[in-house]
Amino acid sequence: MEFVICFIAGTFTGSFIGLCAYRLPRGNPVVFDFSKCDFCARQIPWKNKIPLLSFLFLQGKSACCTKPIPWTYPIIELVTGFFFVFLYRLTGELEGFIVANIFLSLLLISVLTDLQHRIIPNKITYSGMILGLVIGVFSFQHTLLYPVLGLIFCGGFLYLGGAVGKILFRKDNAMGGGDIKLAAMIGAFLGLEQGFLALLLALSTGIIFGFVKLVLEPEFRTYRELPFGPFMALGAVASLIYGEDILIYYYARLGDVFL
Repeated sequence: MEFVICFIAGTFTGSFIGLCAYRLPRGNPVVFDFSKCDFCARQIPWKNKIPLLSFLFLQGKSACCTKPIPWTYPIIELVTGFFFVFLYRLTGELEGFIVANIFLSLLLISVLTDLQHRIIPNKITYSGMILGLVIGVFSFQHTLLYPVLGLIFCGGFLYLGGAVGKILFRKDNAMGGGDIKLAAMIGAFLGLEQGFLALLLALSTGIIFGFVKLVLEPEFRTYRELPFGPFMALGAVASLIYGEDILIYYYARLGDVFL
């Protein structure tokens, strides 16, 4: 029963994530505004806003103007529902579950806006930085120094990487400001060590993906634009779930070398 509740809560959160990803890049209010159709702007009644079920009952079409509803909405709801169940099984307690899902929700919004609009809204990253600092102190029982160092180092590391990329590739936007702020948000949530691990994983997967894309799409040599937000989100989730085990293994091996 607990897993069912987690899944349902995840689908409703996924619906809100899809709403944020649609409205924030357009400068539209998220909370203090009624739900309206993307096509004709008519208000959507509550019975047509039930995650997954409304999409099925309406057969994938808007009830007011019969335009096809984008598949991204039910997919986000479904994925978020399964993530909620997975994270509940992983954490096993309410506090860690809530923190993990707040972090996941912010990452999903960032990924969607980066993929669709090539931007990561400041409202997401700045809010995430503040939440990360607060949670880092009161939830994980660290001093304020720990999440602050994560925020500064991870944001600074990506800023430095963008500066180097600007020199090497002669591009003013080698690393976007949104990516740098997202890195700082990840550092605030995960702390210095796991935040840096998340960035290393993101850089590794990004380089591999970029190389494959370069081989399969020769025209990629011309524009060489690749949204980095999804790779950072992937690295952050991996570090959130497996980061402590990876760091323990790394420090153990490091100790074997020097001791």
